[in-house]
Amino acid sequence: MIDAHVHLLPRDVRMDPSAMRERDPWFAECFPGEGAMADTVELGRMLDDQLCDACVIAGWPFRSIDDCHAMTEAAAEAHRTDARMAFLAMIHPLDPHLDDALDHAQHLGCCGVGELNMDGFGIDNDRFLYQLAEACADRDLPILVHCSEPVGHQYPGKGTFTPLRVEELLRAVPECTVVLAHLGGGLPFYGVMPEVQRILAHAYVDTAAGPWLYTPNVLPIVAGTMGWDRIIFGSDFPLMTQRRIRDWLSSSEVTVPDGFWGRTASRVYHIPSSQENVG
Repeated sequence: MIDAHVHLLPRDVRMDPSAMRERDPWFAECFPGEGAMADTVELGRMLDDQLCDACVIAGWPFRSIDDCHAMTEAAAEAHRTDARMAFLAMIHPLDPHLDDALDHAQHLGCCGVGELNMDGFGIDNDRFLYQLAEACADRDLPILVHCSEPVGHQYPGKGTFTPLRVEELLRAVPECTVVLAHLGGGLPFYGVMPEVQRILAHAYVDTAAGPWLYTPNVLPIVAGTMGWDRIIFGSDFPLMTQRRIRDWLSSSEVTVPDGFWGRTASRVYHIPSSQENVG
């Protein structure tokens, strides 16, 4: 069992979130109060309590390039502390030393890049995201991208990277392995269109925060257009627990294949071979 979408924040942010709110609009929107913030100890406890074999730490998309660097270092430190915690580097698309940042992240042992969020970065021009994705493809690094559904209820963190922009990303960088967080903002629903089905062929989605957005019946729909082997289990911990995802599924007649719980994440994120047989 691999939870492929969890979060922690750098220690200074957890200790004084008010300072980050003052300089980072997206962080302030998503963490208006104390919010759910985890550290390495809490992630380790989560892995033990939820009987997870591993997790993938997704970085937070800070507005500042320097804060993104600090996010990568914090995630790498968690990985060094507990090998069960794989991590994604947080690379800002406007980083003037993009290649150096990616090379350094690979040296630290990252298994990909993300969770990339254009609203968090404060960038309107997706061209910079495409350039980052191309650089990741050159290094065989998958990327995790924050996606939002264009309809339904409003909530803190509901962004503007909706299916049209997701589709354009996939068209622009077909050589990059892309994981679309939050079930891709609904783009897989359009997978019944042949042209959309083609561009989804190299993409994956994860289930992070799924119970807040959809009924469990969304999974057979997405499986119908993408295949079960393209759906990755992720909770969005500490925003949501793994138990919440399991309860969400058990409340319905949806039956997921064993590979959903870890095998696909292991393959996509190159989780070490000691984890390859989980799920």
